Amino acid sequence: MKNSNKWVVLVLSALSMNLESAFAQSSEQVVIDGRDSVLQLRLDSEESHTLYSQRIVPDTCYRTEQRGYRDVFVTQIRHECAVEHLCRVHNENVCRTGTNGVQSCILTPLNKCGDENVCRDVSVLLNHPEPVYVQVAYACTKVETYASGTELDYLVTADVNLNIAALPVGSRAREVLQASLSGTNLSLASVSSEGSLLFLAIGQVSNQVTQTKRENGAGQKVVTANYDIQAVSAKDLKSPLTSITGSRIEDGVLKFSIGKVVHPEMLNIALHVDKHRNLIGRKDLFTGVLSSAQVVLNDVGNQTEVSIDLSQLDRGSEMNKGKLKFEITVSSDAGQLGTLLNPKVMGAKSINGTYEVKL
Repeated sequence: MKNSNKWVVLVLSALSMNLESAFAQSSEQVVIDGRDSVLQLRLDSEESHTLYSQRIVPDTCYRTEQRGYRDVFVTQIRHECAVEHLCRVHNENVCRTGTNGVQSCILTPLNKCGDENVCRDVSVLLNHPEPVYVQVAYACTKVETYASGTELDYLVTADVNLNIAALPVGSRAREVLQASLSGTNLSLASVSSEGSLLFLAIGQVSNQVTQTKRENGAGQKVVTANYDIQAVSAKDLKSPLTSITGSRIEDGVLKFSIGKVVHPEMLNIALHVDKHRNLIGRKDLFTGVLSSAQVVLNDVGNQTEVSIDLSQLDRGSEMNKGKLKFEITVSSDAGQLGTLLNPKVMGAKSINGTYEVKL
């Protein structure tokens, strides 16, 4: 081919591989303002999968080539021996006889020479040529997998029924809810809130999926969902979350006051108790969320008095003496009854308090 820069694409095969499922999403909005008790929505979506194909495309490859040598010098230690003529000084006794006939000896240094075999470690610098290799680029091709399209599997239809309970007396609201369908996944959430009501989707009565699939072409899936929508006053739910006051222990019962509890079924009280011990620090006695059976609520004016019998708690028998520290967390959680659709209206969901006492 004369023009080597022109890409030649060869489609090798079309692969109907369901490696990636794709879902078309649709959504509808409804307004809850107290006028309608039942609202119905119909949403349409699709389920499909991605088709993949392969093609040959130009690429750059690399090969390794030798380009000459380079000098690499290495120091090597050799043990070499040679015969050398050496002179060494030796101390010898030299004796003489005096005129009186008495012989005397003196240790005298004498120089003696001779040939000896001498060995030494010698450093030698050696040259070891090493080959030099380089990476050389050249034109080649590779097989590339690419998304070539989608194939429709199912047409999805969702019928959504919203059964809306009456709003609290004297309240007003304009809540915009959005139902979204992606494949067969259905979700419900608030996108706009006017007023001070919390909206709960209490239970999903049914979410049934029926499907049919034709031999050729897309099949059909039908989702049927029913939601019960209930409104709760955010003011009432947040009423206990004012402050924790009047903490005390009376006859083994921990008592404290919070704001008035309107919805006890949505109230959570968590407690952490530890005891200070000299020299060895604190000892954890209890950590946990109390059950409704462990908490007694009594309304006193615009407040609610909370009573907790410490003897009913794990290790409660160790809470009747010593220096104790109680860490109290009070929270309101509308989500205990269902899915909270507009949590931003709630704001802060808990308060904390600490009470230390020496018994």
